[in-house]
Amino acid sequence: MSGEYWIVAVPQGAKSKNVVETQKKMLDRYCESVDEFKMPSLRVSALDELMKLNDQVAKYDVFARSVIYRLIRSYREYMEQPDIIPTVKDRKLHRFIPKFEWDKGRCPVGQKLPQLAEDIYEKFVTSNDRLKTMVEKYKNVKSSLSSDKRKTEGNLMVCDLQPFVKPTDYINGEYITTALVVVPTAKQKDFLEHYWCLEKTDEAKLVWKNLQKQKAQEDVVEEKSMSPEEQKKLEVVAPGTAELLKEDKDFSVFRVVVLKNGYEWFKVICREFRYTVRDFQYRDVSEQKKEAIDQRKLAKDEADKKKRLIMFCNHSFPDCIKDWLHLKMIRVFIESVLRFGIPSSEEHHVTTILKVKNNLGESLDKVLRDMYKNLQSSEMAGEENDEQMAMMGFGELRPYVFIPLLAGFE
Repeated sequence: MSGEYWIVAVPQGAKSKNVVETQKKMLDRYCESVDEFKMPSLRVSALDELMKLNDQVAKYDVFARSVIYRLIRSYREYMEQPDIIPTVKDRKLHRFIPKFEWDKGRCPVGQKLPQLAEDIYEKFVTSNDRLKTMVEKYKNVKSSLSSDKRKTEGNLMVCDLQPFVKPTDYINGEYITTALVVVPTAKQKDFLEHYWCLEKTDEAKLVWKNLQKQKAQEDVVEEKSMSPEEQKKLEVVAPGTAELLKEDKDFSVFRVVVLKNGYEWFKVICREFRYTVRDFQYRDVSEQKKEAIDQRKLAKDEADKKKRLIMFCNHSFPDCIKDWLHLKMIRVFIESVLRFGIPSSEEHHVTTILKVKNNLGESLDKVLRDMYKNLQSSEMAGEENDEQMAMMGFGELRPYVFIPLLAGFE
């Protein structure tokens, strides 16, 4: 289904008593269906007010469709079905639109048109705001949940190391602490041979010199060797404290005990050898249990918010579709009055909903123009009139009133 509909209106003239039957016969080749819409007697405003309202309602129409599209897009995303569309009164959308009828309880015909249109618009604003708020809350919870999952599912460079650290592995006192070092598994042997004396390497001395240069904020620093006293201060690792906690094919995690005041220095030197000291804060058993409970609560919250989003989209969609179609019909009514005058009790305007076949819109327009060429007066032709009609809020000027309705939502 293309999802393309045209709402067409023409005056009921004395010579064309059977407008709908004529359209069904003449347009059968181009339309899946032709259905009459019984336009209610809406409360007509002053001409200048109608001209202003015509442009305003067109903007409401565009906004309404964007809200409906967001509802459908969210519904598809959270239902995980890319082509699904909610139903309206248990009917699929392409079956509901052609048979649409004005709901006087939903949209009182005695209300002034500007207020009626404004009320419908405000409903869309409310639905849009609620949807945005619900989606934002859901995404925040999902982001937190995804972040926690990455901690458990990633490699040893990014995952949570807590499961691999026993209480006896982690030492944290007044002067000493524990560093967890991630080492490429292929470099395990090298690490174990020199982890305790990295500060004595040439790489460490170069790092030390660069740090001194930064502190002095000078462009050139006289080259000098690290003094024995300074080197002694930078010996921060306790030999024999390296212990393998976890390994996989890419990385291994070692526990190393270091002086607290030398922890940052040890991190810097490790980087020079492509070792990574992971930031880590040990959590006791009670904290781990609390985190597990929080994780389960987060997962439940994510599922609940997703369910609520689906329910909101499913319940809001039918009301939004009805309100959108009411806006469309208000546009048709306004343009009909501006084009053909206020309908009398004897001769009213006839409104039909055409379900257009795929790729036949251009041909359909040609047939309709020919059918209603008598409605196009000599004053309607010409560039000057096109500009005037554009100022009145009309788009492309046709002999008949034409309001498109695109419900494909692809």
